[in-house]
Amino acid sequence: MAINVAGVIEPTLQAAEIRRSAEQPTNDLTAYDLYLRALALAFSWEKDAIIGARDLLGQAIERDPRYGLALALAARINVDLHVSGWTDIPETNRRNGIDLTRRALGIAGGEPEVLAYAAYVLAYFREDIYGAIELVERALELNPSFARGW
Repeated sequence: MAINVAGVIEPTLQAAEIRRSAEQPTNDLTAYDLYLRALALAFSWEKDAIIGARDLLGQAIERDPRYGLALALAARINVDLHVSGWTDIPETNRRNGIDLTRRALGIAGGEPEVLAYAAYVLAYFREDIYGAIELVERALELNPSFARGW
């Protein structure tokens, strides 16, 4: 019985991995690595770590300017810098966050995580609260169990 179950599960898992690999948000593995390293720092709530995440995301975006998820996380980091008072020019920081958000939506507006980050940025900076609500709703339609969306 176990062999039969394993014989069904293994090809299914392999097919899912192949689909997941093909759907990677970037083909540049260095950009992807930079994104993952930034992600590890982004939610630390420590100034140096958040600034480090911003710098890593800048490198990822430089390597792949169409990397929607990196753009969206970079936009979100602008909110963190603003909330914590870690920016010298708040209006420039705000504008940068909104610009990154719009770029991310233009590139990867069908990814729940991009939608959630975009909603967070647009709502926080009071750019488009109703649009932010729609983005969250769309993220949850795409992935009803998406914790960040909730």
